[in-house]
Amino acid sequence: MEAVMAMEKPRSRRSHEVRKYTVSLPKDIAEEIRERVGPTGFSAYVTRALEELLERERLAELAAAFDAKYGSAPDEEISEAEEVFRKAREKWARRRATNEKS
Repeated sequence: MEAVMAMEKPRSRRSHEVRKYTVSLPKDIAEEIRERVGPTGFSAYVTRALEELLERERLAELAAAFDAKYGSAPDEEISEAEEVFRKAREKWARRRATNEKS
């Protein structure tokens, strides 16, 4: 349950204390980030990317713990869920296309 609580923790509750770290990035990635965010948004962009990565990793850990305790979901149920999401994405795309025409 702690993993769920950690995932739901709002970003606004994060410590505002910052520390500097030195990281090495491939030049092309660093330059593309700089082009997207300008000279002052680089750290915020990287922070958001790392927060999203941590969130995905926590979710994967939670899913693995759930599978270990209850077993994996049957393939048929996974296929049904994927179909629901596919239909939702199509509906959203149609709605967005309609709104863009307005």
